[in-house]
Amino acid sequence: KTKDIKIGDVVLLETLKQDKVSEVKLLGEFDDYVYDISIRTDNRDEHVFFADGIMVHNTDSVVANTSITITNDKETKDIRIDDFFNLLNTGVIQKTQFGHEMIDGDQWRIKNLVDGKLTDSPIKRIIRHKVNKKIYRITSSDGKSVECTGDHSIMVMRGGKLIEVKPCDIKKTDKLVVYG
Repeated sequence: KTKDIKIGDVVLLETLKQDKVSEVKLLGEFDDYVYDISIRTDNRDEHVFFADGIMVHNTDSVVANTSITITNDKETKDIRIDDFFNLLNTGVIQKTQFGHEMIDGDQWRIKNLVDGKLTDSPIKRIIRHKVNKKIYRITSSDGKSVECTGDHSIMVMRGGKLIEVKPCDIKKTDKLVVYG
C-alpha cells in the first residue's frame, strides 16, 4: 500500500531515474548567499527537493544560480533559486537570530518525494543566508550538476536504500536520484 512505502523502497526505480556519480569536485571557499527551501508535507517541514534536477536534502544550502522547477495554479517555471527569492520578496522578510532571511513560499509548489511518490509539495518558505564555506559540485553521468556547501546533503541510492550523504562522502558506486 502507498501509505506503507518509505524513502528508499524499490518504488523509486519506477518514479525517478538513478544516475551514476561522474564527479564530486571541491570548488573552493565561497563567501556569499546560499539558499534552501522548506516544504510542507503532512504537517512537518522537510527540506528534500530537486536542485538542478538532482535530489538534495538540506543541512545547509545550494548556491544562487541553482535551477529549480516551481509550479502554482497558473504556471510552471524553471527559475534560479535566487530569482525565486527575489520574486517572492515583497519587503516582508523574516529574520532569525542566526541571520537567516526567510520568505513565505506563497502558493508555489516544488517536486518532492512523499511516501515514495514524486509529488508537487507546497513550499513553506525559501531561506537565504550568507556563508563562508567550502562549495562542492556534484555531477551525474548524464551531465546534471548541483553546487552546494559541504554540509549540504545529497540524496543517493546506496545498497538499495535512499540515504543522505555529504558531498565529501559520496562514493563512485552511489547513484544520484535525478528528475527531468
